[in-house]
Amino acid sequence: MPEEFNENKFNIQRQAVLVIHGMGEQKPMDTLREFVESIAPEIPHSKKQKFFNKPDVLSETFELRRLTANEHRFTFKTDYFEYYWAHKMSGTKLMDVLWWFWTILLRRPKNIPDRLRWIYWFFWVSIFMSLLFILSYPLMKEDKCPENLIKNIYDYDFVKTHFCCYLKFVGKYLGSLTWLGINFFLIYYLGDVVRYTTPRAGNIKERQDIRETGIELLRKLHDAKIDVRNKDGSTYKRNKYDRIIVVGHSLGAVVAYDLIKFLWIKHNGTIKLTDTQLTEIEDAAYNLSKNPTAKNRDTFREIQLKLWKSQFNRLDSWRVSDFITLGSPLAHAKLLLAGNPEELVKKQAEREYPTCPPTPEGEKTFHFPISEVNFLHHAAPFALTRWTNITFEKDFVGGNNHVFGHGVENHFLRTKSKTGNIIPFWSHIGYWNKKEKEMINLIRKKMQLRIPTPQDKSEVN
Repeated sequence: MPEEFNENKFNIQRQAVLVIHGMGEQKPMDTLREFVESIAPEIPHSKKQKFFNKPDVLSETFELRRLTANEHRFTFKTDYFEYYWAHKMSGTKLMDVLWWFWTILLRRPKNIPDRLRWIYWFFWVSIFMSLLFILSYPLMKEDKCPENLIKNIYDYDFVKTHFCCYLKFVGKYLGSLTWLGINFFLIYYLGDVVRYTTPRAGNIKERQDIRETGIELLRKLHDAKIDVRNKDGSTYKRNKYDRIIVVGHSLGAVVAYDLIKFLWIKHNGTIKLTDTQLTEIEDAAYNLSKNPTAKNRDTFREIQLKLWKSQFNRLDSWRVSDFITLGSPLAHAKLLLAGNPEELVKKQAEREYPTCPPTPEGEKTFHFPISEVNFLHHAAPFALTRWTNITFEKDFVGGNNHVFGHGVENHFLRTKSKTGNIIPFWSHIGYWNKKEKEMINLIRKKMQLRIPTPQDKSEVN
């Protein structure tokens, strides 16, 4: 059930949605425009366009624009931004990917996420078959292979007799084409994941650049101010954006996680919470960790939002109310962010990777006192920010984000595409496809672009 609000006490004048694209050779604005066209609610009983295209004065490149949706029944006034980073990840070499891939294959099967283990075994079988082909090649003489290989492929005795010929046929006609496809996929898609998630010397500059630029954009959204005039003519400053929603697709979810993680350490020292507030959120987190039921998770999320609401209108507040991940590789964090599951748990315990709920110091608390004032620790952004993770069932790029805590609300949906329900990964690019009504409604619901009014608490269709 969506959380209820008192609109008289929760007045959002303007909100920002920051969309972060995924892996591959993306073009500026392609992701944002498609996302907004699908997700931004239609204006009821009106033929007016859903959004306006305006200059983006906050981003570092002139290639980007800001898409603005005016306030109406189903949305607050919303500015949609894209963080575009594809141009910062160039020069990927095939050996970078092959080296990473080999380190993954050398891991023990138990250290491979369950959702990806079939891929692990698929590649080991492929390697075995390739070696078999290489070793068998000297035995393959041209005059020993009949011409009717394809015609007799269903004849078991024939295939067994001419097995080497079939290996040669595959190597001769399909090998080059297959290698071309693998080469393209490894460099232009998987290459981004490998280089961003692997802190090798050759990747540090790109990782740092992507993070710095993204953090700067998120910081600008926090720092943007407007002048408001009082009745007596005096003016005061208020936040331009009362609320920020961060949406990450694919590898963009990993980038978004990093932006939240690193920007939080500049804000946690300014967020002052009462003893009552801290007790409430820490009790909810403790109960959730001991009994991870949907009811306890919903209670925790309600208190997250309650704490966020208590501070959002301050000039130095933490504005990120919601983090939405779509087809997120963070589900495979023990593979991508650590050498094994134990290493990931250790880094989370050391608060290198923020969890939801936050990792406590000791049994329960995740705050510390300074001069009799309580502050949340440096890995506690998800004490205030709700995390919703959504995945198509056959999109193996994503999965259940339980490795980051039971406070993450996970959703699995079947795609409306028959192909997407059969072919693995096919649905990865379909999260805001207009045909995916159930997915679009779920994303809207979890973004909560408009607080339900007392007159209409029904779901937006």
